[in-house]
Amino acid sequence: MISGFALLTVNLIGSSYYLLQMGERVRHPLHPWFKSSGYIGQTAGILAFAMFLVLYMYPFRRRFRVLTFTGPLNRWLDVHIVL
Repeated sequence: MISGFALLTVNLIGSSYYLLQMGERVRHPLHPWFKSSGYIGQTAGILAFAMFLVLYMYPFRRRFRVLTFTGPLNRWLDVHIVL
């Protein structure tokens, strides 16, 4: 719920930036925030990377019995499905 609200807010605020042509975006005042290497772009990339790591941890948990201390498999599947 919160992540959906955050995405909607970022899209509404950044719509004036994202609707511009690529050459015009450089002069937009929100360019340092919304460019790929900007604050929002890098944060989104780091969050996506963390989500992929958690997604790939589920098959490891399922395959290796040594990881049973990390919790029940049905909870891992729930997190995997949500992500």
